[in-house]
Amino acid sequence: MPSTIDPISGAIRTPEGEPLPVFPAPLSDISDRQFGRGLWGERVFTFAECEAFVSVGTIPAALQAIVDMLPDDDTGSPTERKEAVLLIKGAKAYAFANPLVEVVRVALAAQDPKWTPEYLRARWVEWAIL
Repeated sequence: MPSTIDPISGAIRTPEGEPLPVFPAPLSDISDRQFGRGLWGERVFTFAECEAFVSVGTIPAALQAIVDMLPDDDTGSPTERKEAVLLIKGAKAYAFANPLVEVVRVALAAQDPKWTPEYLRARWVEWAIL
């Protein structure tokens, strides 16, 4: 028996009658300006830091503190920290699915519990229209 659509709720059901799980829609990428503006609006860093971030890729102190927690070594080889620095300084767009976004969220949540996955997701949607 194939999957069916519930005529009242519109839910898609398995052949056994169970509803299929609903996953949130993927979020669009946001620009470095939108990301910087959003974090500045959340008071993660100052306007001057935001301006330097979006103009020349200077990493604001709050983000640098998070990056500094990532593993690194002195071999010159790629490490999580070096990759994060390159991404933050050089990205023109940020993907919500990038693992570094979750690293930043967890670090922010350690200082302020409002930074739940749901809170960041809602902010991301807002930042996408800034």
